Amino acid sequence: MTLARQRILVVDDNRDSADSLVTAFGVLGHEAVAVYAADEALARLEQVQPTLLVLDLSMPGMDGYTLAREIRARPGGARVPMVALSGFGSEADRAKSREAGFDRHMLKPFDLDDLERMLGLADPSSAPA
Repeated sequence: MTLARQRILVVDDNRDSADSLVTAFGVLGHEAVAVYAADEALARLEQVQPTLLVLDLSMPGMDGYTLAREIRARPGGARVPMVALSGFGSEADRAKSREAGFDRHMLKPFDLDDLERMLGLADPSSAPA
């Protein structure tokens, strides 16, 4: 499957994890930017105008659930697909991420199939105006 080039914002306080995802998305031909805190993500949303958001759930300060709710409440935020990244994958964990507004819940560590599933959510026309 060939997908249009995506703009992906990766938010994870684990720099190695975030940077690895950015590198992997880049190898697949997409533009990805990493930020390492929720407040930094909120500040960069308008500049990046992502077609896909990948958010770690367990961050200090504002966690991924709260960040997702903040993004969904912003103009255009409801249209951007969001993927939750977590080390926990029980049905309760997945339900909590759905309630926060995530479109998909992916487990760490990720693999190539996971990246392709993430990219399948993105639609270039979904970026906020």
